[in-house]
Amino acid sequence: MSRDLENKKCQAILKTGKDLFWKHGVKRVSIQEVCKEAKTSKMTFYKFFDNKIDLVKTILDRLFDENIKEYKAIMARDISFTQKVKETLLAKSRNSQDVSQEFIADLYKNKDLGLLEYIQTRSEAVLEMVLDDYEQAQKEGYVRSGIKREFMRYQLLKMREMVLDETLLASYNNPQELTMELTNFFFYGLLVHEPV
Repeated sequence: MSRDLENKKCQAILKTGKDLFWKHGVKRVSIQEVCKEAKTSKMTFYKFFDNKIDLVKTILDRLFDENIKEYKAIMARDISFTQKVKETLLAKSRNSQDVSQEFIADLYKNKDLGLLEYIQTRSEAVLEMVLDDYEQAQKEGYVRSGIKREFMRYQLLKMREMVLDETLLASYNNPQELTMELTNFFFYGLLVHEPV
């Protein structure tokens, strides 16, 4: 579908959709609710999007692209790898602000929505980019030399699974708190310790 994502009405639908999906998840939000909140008609909605899942994927595509751009900008800066990791963690926390457990569950667990394969495909490309950077940091002495790429990959994927673990999640105020805990734990064992 060819569409003008910069169109003012399209922008309103994208922003409203994101706000509603983040708060209530995908399944619970209807196209009618998005249109009502965006102050637009269903006809206008269908001018830009095939259906609700198309809207979700468009929102996620834009977020992936923005986050990748921000990640690359941080990694290109002339600062230590340790500082780059700290900045990417802050960006990750900022960019996942207000994401509800319902939204995460709809992405990863709700097979009816068909978003899991999409998320895995997009995430795989990001994961490979991150692992390339970690391997480079390993060559430069910032990451312990004995850690294999495959192990880092496994741990990062396992962390994603752990965020979906309802028993573990119950110990935290929100998914972001657990995500940051897991991420900090991952890096604490990964980075060469620098004097504070």
